[in-house]
Amino acid sequence: MTATRMWRWLPAVLAFVLPLVAAVAFQVALPADYKVNESPDYTAFYYPVAERVVDGNGLTVPDGRVADRFPPGYPVFLAGVITVADATGLGRASLITAASLVLHALGCLLLFAFARAFVRPWAACLGALTWGLSPVALWLTKQPNSELVFTVVVLGALVLVVPLLRPGSKAGVVRLTSVGALLGAAALIRPIAVGIIVPLAVVYLLVHRTAGVRRAVVGFAALCGAFVVVLAPWELHLSAETHSFIPLSTASGPSMREGLTFQDGPRQAGSFGIPGTLRDLMADADQHQDQLATAGGIASFLRQQASTRPAAVAELFALKAGRSWFATDSERYEAFLLAFQLPFVALAVGGMVRTWRHGPRIWVWLVGLLVVYFWAMTMLVLAIIRYMMLPEVLLAPFVVIGLQPLVVRVLRAIPPVRSASWFPRLARPPWAGRIKTEDSLVSRGADAPE
Repeated sequence: MTATRMWRWLPAVLAFVLPLVAAVAFQVALPADYKVNESPDYTAFYYPVAERVVDGNGLTVPDGRVADRFPPGYPVFLAGVITVADATGLGRASLITAASLVLHALGCLLLFAFARAFVRPWAACLGALTWGLSPVALWLTKQPNSELVFTVVVLGALVLVVPLLRPGSKAGVVRLTSVGALLGAAALIRPIAVGIIVPLAVVYLLVHRTAGVRRAVVGFAALCGAFVVVLAPWELHLSAETHSFIPLSTASGPSMREGLTFQDGPRQAGSFGIPGTLRDLMADADQHQDQLATAGGIASFLRQQASTRPAAVAELFALKAGRSWFATDSERYEAFLLAFQLPFVALAVGGMVRTWRHGPRIWVWLVGLLVVYFWAMTMLVLAIIRYMMLPEVLLAPFVVIGLQPLVVRVLRAIPPVRSASWFPRLARPPWAGRIKTEDSLVSRGADAPE
C-alpha cells in the first residue's frame, strides 16, 4: 500500500481505533464502584429474556408470558452474543462488554462515513472523535445498553440514504428498501424510533420534489414498505399473544407517566432538583396513577391541569425541554453534564448555521429534523440525556465546524503557523461543486484539488 493510499485511509482508521482504545482505557481506569451495572431494565428484562431465547423458550419472561415490556431487538442481540460466548468458552459478561466497546467504535466509524459525505475526511474524523472521546459517550460504554446497538443501526441507515440526497439521483428503490428495513430494526431495538421514518421521508421528498411525482412516490413507498414489513412479524406475534394491538411494547404508557412524576426521591448530589411549583403538579399526577395508564389518559390529565394551572404546565414542558440535554435518571452528575453540554450544543448550533450559509443545506435539514424528532419524543417521556444520544452523535461534526473559526483566529495570532492549512475545512459534497462565499476559510468541494 502506497503512502498516499495509507494517508487516505488514515482518518477512517483513527475514527475507529481511537474511540476503541479510549473506551478500553476508560473501562480499565474506572473504579470498581462505578462499574456496577445500574440499569434495572438490563438486569430485570433484557438479559433474562436473552437467556430464555438462548434456552429455546422464545421471547418470554421467566413466568412464561410474552416479553412485551420492551421491543425484542436488544434481547435478540444479547442472545446472539451469549450464544457466541457459550460456543467459544468465553465469559458471557466479558464478551457482552467487549461487544459494547466494539459497537462504540463502529458507531464512530459510521459517523465518520456519514459526515464524510459533506465535509473533508479530516473534518469528518474530528467530528467522529468529538463524540467518541467525549465523557458522555465513554460513560455510555461502562455497562451494556441498547443505545449503542441502536446508534449503529440508525447511522448505518443514514450512511445508505446519503447518496440518495444528491440532486438528480435516481429513486434508489433497493437502497431505500434497505434504509427502511434498518429503521424498522432500530424501532425494534428502541421504541423511540417508531416515527423516525418521518423526518427521513420529509428530507427525501424535499430533495426529489422536482424530480417527478412518480420517482418520489416510488422511493417513499419503498422506504415505508420495508419499515412496516420489518415491524409486522413482532406486531402480529404480540397481537396473537395478548389479543390486543400494542405499538412495539407496553413501555410507552409507563414511560410517559414517569415523565410526569420524576420528582420522587431525595435530591442527589450534582442535581438541580425540581421547582416547588412543579412538585405540586407532579404530586397530583402521582395521585392519578390509574388515569395515567394510557397516552389518552395522560393527555386528558394535562388538559385538565392546563385549564387550572397553565403556568405550571408550561413550566413543566420548558423544564423537560432543558433537562433532555443534561438530566440523568438517577439525577446524578447533572451539573457536570450541563457544563459539558452548554458549549457542545452552542458550537453545534454555530456549526449548523455556518453550514447553512456556506455548505450543503440538506445536511442541516436532515440532522435538524432528526434532532427535533428525538427531542420531542424525549419530552413525551422521561426527559434525560440518554434518550438524546443519537442527536448528540449527529451534532458532533457540527461542533468541529462551529469551532473552526475560533481555532483559525488562534492560529492567526501565532506568527509561525499563521498560514497553517492543516485544519479541516468545510466542503460541500463532491456533487455540489465549489462553494462561492466571501469566507476564505471555507474551502472548495471535496473533489477539488488543493
